Amino acid sequence: MNQTPQSRCSVLYIDDEEKALKYFRMAVAPKFSVHTASSGEEGLAILRKEAGKIGIVVSDQRMPGMIGAEVLGVVREEFPQVVRILTTAYSDLDSAILAVNKGYIYQYVVKPWDVTELEMVLQRAADYYQILTERNQLLRLKMTTLQRILCCDRVKWLLLAFGTGPGTSEGAFRNALFSFVRSLEALPPPRQEGGDVFRAEQFDAAALIRRELHTGGQIKAMLVDKGGMGPIPPECEQVSRLGAGGKDLAAALGGFLSSLPGDVAKAVKTAEDVEVTLSPSAPGFAGELAGILFGGDPQPSSVLLLGLFWMFAEAGIPLTLVVRQPGSGDHRFALSPQAATPDDVLEALRSVFEHWDIASI
Repeated sequence: MNQTPQSRCSVLYIDDEEKALKYFRMAVAPKFSVHTASSGEEGLAILRKEAGKIGIVVSDQRMPGMIGAEVLGVVREEFPQVVRILTTAYSDLDSAILAVNKGYIYQYVVKPWDVTELEMVLQRAADYYQILTERNQLLRLKMTTLQRILCCDRVKWLLLAFGTGPGTSEGAFRNALFSFVRSLEALPPPRQEGGDVFRAEQFDAAALIRRELHTGGQIKAMLVDKGGMGPIPPECEQVSRLGAGGKDLAAALGGFLSSLPGDVAKAVKTAEDVEVTLSPSAPGFAGELAGILFGGDPQPSSVLLLGLFWMFAEAGIPLTLVVRQPGSGDHRFALSPQAATPDDVLEALRSVFEHWDIASI
């Protein structure tokens, strides 16, 4: 139960009285790293900057501008894992009790403080923060495991749904899916929903499965309609000279390009193969193109890219998509000439997961 200097969380104390800030620091600093702020706005700014280090926020109730309960209400919304404590004078107990009842705070401490009691309250709060942190880590692990299971299942039903046609189409789709998965290895791991802070209420297996069924229907509908992706834009006309199905390939490429955001510059090079270069301003655009395998609402461009790979694989024409990411170099989605089996696709997915595990250490 005792915290070491390396493991203990920091405490943020907010009070508009300079003497109270000084007294709190003198009383608490021997056991905790202390941050202080003289207003609610300043305290929230510090918390946002030091998120992950501060585990306890103590706020005085009576302050100009934002009162303590309001400050801790914002903390609860933005940083639900942070333990919130309200300190107030005897004459203000009603507002403290109201804050407790509304769930804004973990506990209230009456001024003037008893230093021994204050230390005990902070120690219990630190222990509680540690328990919450460990619980969220376990839930994050469960969520990651479930998401990987759903991802593997999505790959399997894609193979089943589009592996029932003629042999050429079936093999072409396997190659397209294999190429798509292998292209993910250079990407960073997809972030958990909610950003860096995992919220326990997001772990809902039934909701994830329902979402997956809905998503599967969306993806299948878009892929089945892969032949009518759009008109042939001028930059894609040369694709029609590259062999059988060229006009369909050009229309598919045009449909994919038209599905992209307006700030994505496009350049298409055609010779014996086709290379498309994109220069988006958003740094996470390459990751969005992987949305057909991750996330509950993949963008049309992600589904159309897999459909594009499928059509080019059927035609036997190499296709490479180069995404020039700001600050992180180029990322390439390249159609593999390999004759992939269903096991090859799942093994490629396993390799991607292992790569992401190493990248996240």
